[in-house]
Amino acid sequence: MNQLFKRALSVLLVVCLLCSALPSAFAAEGGGFTDVPKNHWAYDAITEAVAAGYFKGVTDTTFDPEGTLTRAMLVTVLARAAGAETDNNAATDFSDVASGAWYTGAVAWAQQNGVVNGNSDGTFAPDKAATRQETAAIFLRLLKLLDKTLPEKEEAKTFTDAADIADWAKEAVETMQKAGVLTGYPDGSFQPNALLTRAEAAALVGRFLKAAQSKPTPTEPTEPEPTEPTPTEPEP
Repeated sequence: MNQLFKRALSVLLVVCLLCSALPSAFAAEGGGFTDVPKNHWAYDAITEAVAAGYFKGVTDTTFDPEGTLTRAMLVTVLARAAGAETDNNAATDFSDVASGAWYTGAVAWAQQNGVVNGNSDGTFAPDKAATRQETAAIFLRLLKLLDKTLPEKEEAKTFTDAADIADWAKEAVETMQKAGVLTGYPDGSFQPNALLTRAEAAALVGRFLKAAQSKPTPTEPTEPEPTEPTPTEPEP
């Protein structure tokens, strides 16, 4: 009887161990997140961004790919990608960015380095969703900060809603479009005020970082060395 009891207890323990391992197994199948299956269109981009340390999940097991990307999230991701040293106890000039918030250090770094400018009322609006044209402008400023350039893979195109693109974002939108980082939609529009999801942002950040190139080092022009004229014998 005792042996039978011990066997039953052993089987029960094995079952418990297997059950406790199931959530981890499902999470691993999704690149670490249960809401990012392998057939998700941004699976590779999300997996790469998380592995590189640019993005983190909203919990240990979820990424929230369809969730809206906020301005605070965008700046935090780019600070990590730039390898910036940030301090969440730092102060900023923005009235709505308090010291000690999880994004304060990244916002302070971005402001000090001209990556973000904020709003005319002195706010940064960290919880506001990031738009496509805002993302393009921030990408371009970061590109200049890192002293890098983007290749021109495509001809500049005139979007059907070009009139809706803010003046401050026109150069950035064109630069990102020609580099193939932020392209338009099948209907010919750019939709500058459309909001980004976290999945879209992971794909865009990865595309931007892969496309960014170091500027070629200028070289000094070289002058040909003077040569001595070859003496000739006079004709007899």
